[in-house]
Amino acid sequence: MRYTCRVAMSCVLNTMSERVCEHFGLSDDGDLVGKAQTLSVIAGFEDHPSAAYAQKYIDTLAEKGVNYLLTKVIVDRGALRSKYMDEERLPVNAEMEDRVLRILALL
Repeated sequence: MRYTCRVAMSCVLNTMSERVCEHFGLSDDGDLVGKAQTLSVIAGFEDHPSAAYAQKYIDTLAEKGVNYLLTKVIVDRGALRSKYMDEERLPVNAEMEDRVLRILALL
């Protein structure tokens, strides 16, 4: 997952590069950016139920920073897992929240 984040960051930085912008500006395809958006946007992605779990951490990140957020995510995941410690599997909604917390911890 960390490798994926580095690749994404590299892509963002590359698109900010003057040379990259110049290269794509010389392209014969007048709607290159529009086509790229169409191919990369997943309709309804923001409406996925997992987004609600991630939204809860936006203020924490903005107010307290990344290190505090990481600690909070770890603590919250432990609290979530402790509720279902004797269960063989997490309930569906708890499983989704757990996945979001794992992703946030990796980011």
